[in-house]
Amino acid sequence: LFRSPVVANRHCGPAASLIEEGVDGLLAGGAEELAGALERLMEDRELGRRLGEAGERKARRDFTQRAATGRLLAAWERAGFLRENADSNIE
Repeated sequence: LFRSPVVANRHCGPAASLIEEGVDGLLAGGAEELAGALERLMEDRELGRRLGEAGERKARRDFTQRAATGRLLAAWERAGFLRENADSNIE
């Protein structure tokens, strides 16, 4: 994984929902905000480093194959497919 800071469109639900503004990325609502966010990152290298590192930590914690498998197994368990005699739940 890379430690690059991320700027996402705040009006794009899926992308915006992954970013916590100022913690692991920046959100921009249009061309002027995008330019401002990029300028901010170019001027404040320490901010870019912090955002990039936080984004990498989040990606390793939430978006690895292990994390996705854990969420899937938890959903199956909530649905009753991982209980004893789970075969009877599948038709």
